[in-house]
Amino acid sequence: MAKSIFLLAQEASADVLGAQLMQWLLEKEPDLQFTGVGGKQMQELGLVSICPITDFEIMGFTAIIKAAFGLFKNFRKLKRTILRLNPDMVISIDYPDFNMLLGRALRKKKYAGKLIHYVVPSVWAWRKKRIQTFEKHYDLLLSILPFEKELFKKGPLEVAYIGHPLCEKIKHHSYDCDWKPDARNYISIFPGSRTHEIQDNLELQIQAAQKLQTEGLKVSISCANEHQKGLIEKIVKKYPDFDPILVPSSLRYEHMRATKIALATCGTVILELALHKTPTLVIYKISRINYFLGRYIFRIRLPHFSLPNIILKKELFPEVIGQKLTLTEIELALQKLQKKEVDGDCTQLMNQLSQDSQKLCKEAIL
Repeated sequence: MAKSIFLLAQEASADVLGAQLMQWLLEKEPDLQFTGVGGKQMQELGLVSICPITDFEIMGFTAIIKAAFGLFKNFRKLKRTILRLNPDMVISIDYPDFNMLLGRALRKKKYAGKLIHYVVPSVWAWRKKRIQTFEKHYDLLLSILPFEKELFKKGPLEVAYIGHPLCEKIKHHSYDCDWKPDARNYISIFPGSRTHEIQDNLELQIQAAQKLQTEGLKVSISCANEHQKGLIEKIVKKYPDFDPILVPSSLRYEHMRATKIALATCGTVILELALHKTPTLVIYKISRINYFLGRYIFRIRLPHFSLPNIILKKELFPEVIGQKLTLTEIELALQKLQKKEVDGDCTQLMNQLSQDSQKLCKEAIL
């Protein structure tokens, strides 16, 4: 009989990883059956999704509290479905707290299949006790960052470092030649994909871009998804002399390669920009409540917050992160960035993250 896999990808970024994973596994075993949670990309490859991915798309501590009832309802639905279907394995992708609790609940109900988690949560930053939970209930962790495997070396849990999937994605991306990827003539803003990120950061990014703009340089804003285009346009209209090009998500990588300097909201996009060797200033305005929770309740203490800086253990890109960000702070950080030569460190980053992910995934899972 064909193996059955229950896949959990509750965010857009996880849908991309899930689709890639499905392709790799189907190449080795074409008869695999996939059920679970996933977006358009995973469904196109045959996933039967039992919950809309939008039910899980939340960001920030306060948003989690507001969405608690809906999450609990979906948690119970997923647990019941997995126990009824009894798949050969359950693979959860990112979304760590929800999926970790689900894995523990399944083991308590005597689920005996293989439990795998793809994308190790940030146990190196906060809540290190989660390491013990994974060791107790899971069979395999798939790590995408080079330093994570070391964190589990004293325990029994198998951890496979498979490299970062973005390396393969960027390496095999077919660039649109019309964007002239070798000509870096854009000052580009990457304001994030979530409403609150755009509302909190875009105006400061626009003001900084206006300070940077010189003759011959175009200004552009990346639209992470079509839903946010209206919000971006509304904010841009507050600045009558500001006339940027709005770039769709489908041209995101072309946009990055055509960028001389980027102003980006903290997230995966910072790593994508680093892998394109694009000098970037990281900007992230934190709400008062999220700052309080992160600093005093969860006690997050990190020298850096963006992945390229964390991986390299030094400042590749300057970070301006906090509650009350000012244009003066951003200008000073931009001056610092303009003096930096980033190519060598970006190459080092790519080398650390490059692995044969496809081969390593197949070997570890099947």
